[in-house]
Amino acid sequence: MAKKNVPDIRLFDSSEELSSGLADYINEISESCINEKGSFSLVLSGGDLPKRLEKLTNSPYLKTVEWRKWYVFWAEENVVPKRHPDSIYWQTKEYFLSKVPILPDHILPVSHGVPGESAANCYESSIRQLVKNRTVPALPLSDCPRFDLILLNLGVNGYVASYVVPEDEEESKWVSCVSIDGYKERVTTTLPVINAAAHVAIVASGNEVAPSFLDAMMGQKPKGNNPVQMVWPKDGKLVWLVDKIAASLFLKGHISATAAVSSSTKGKFRNNLGDQVRSTQDGGWEYHFGSGSAPEGSWTYDWGTGSGPDGSNFGYGSGYGGTLGGCGCFGFGYGGRGPGSYGFGYAFGEGDDGV
Repeated sequence: MAKKNVPDIRLFDSSEELSSGLADYINEISESCINEKGSFSLVLSGGDLPKRLEKLTNSPYLKTVEWRKWYVFWAEENVVPKRHPDSIYWQTKEYFLSKVPILPDHILPVSHGVPGESAANCYESSIRQLVKNRTVPALPLSDCPRFDLILLNLGVNGYVASYVVPEDEEESKWVSCVSIDGYKERVTTTLPVINAAAHVAIVASGNEVAPSFLDAMMGQKPKGNNPVQMVWPKDGKLVWLVDKIAASLFLKGHISATAAVSSSTKGKFRNNLGDQVRSTQDGGWEYHFGSGSAPEGSWTYDWGTGSGPDGSNFGYGSGYGGTLGGCGCFGFGYGGRGPGSYGFGYAFGEGDDGV
């Protein structure tokens, strides 16, 4: 099994800073796509994302973004009238679309005023037509649309885009109609479409999604109980934009600046492994240190940091994995106020052939 790309996790001090970071990120991807192929396709979701997009209607984006080269789609939509307050399209129009010069025929909302199944089928047909005429490219070796950027909002219980189908089902289906709370209908893109995107960004904000974010980072729950774990672009990049409140449970007992990957012969993935964190002070020095292991036991590691009263600091880390004969690494770095800074690292590995 091919290794999954390590996700980029961006942590923000507040929800407001997250919105600014999201605007910068969208602008970055838009600029890159337009320079490379002359257009940019953006797929939007609900929650608080429509409101966050309002940042793009301000300076400098309003004048610098090439809006006429944008194409806008939706990853989910409630089956309600077009001007209904619950319409994600209408929310997006109020906060964003009405304030930027995107061409009207480049905005492709889900049909309103029709039954959910009809709306889903119609939306899938529209997307297929755009793939056929190459307005939206297809994923190599597949006919699945390869959108430039899909924005998802992490919800309670790990839901994104309203619904994520099991990996082994509905592979040919691009858009589905699902029931929410047993009586509401919602049109949503399916997992194959999400995972075919060049870039997927998941926004996590607020205390109510803190457990879901923790579960997503730790991989502790079965995928069906935390669907966001199934979101992983096959040949693209995954970015998490998270505020400190949403990350609060994770930050309490876990420390990691980037996602760490461990894999076994079964292709299991784990990231941000569970540290047992301790700290102490000694002679003016402050130390933080801990150890942890992957849930399935394939990796163990230790880490430590320290800072002294004179401004000196150090850090070290080591890890060992037993997969395919064993591999490990060790690194140490020291920084002082003078010219005495240094660092070194060591790694070893052994595969099936003994190397």
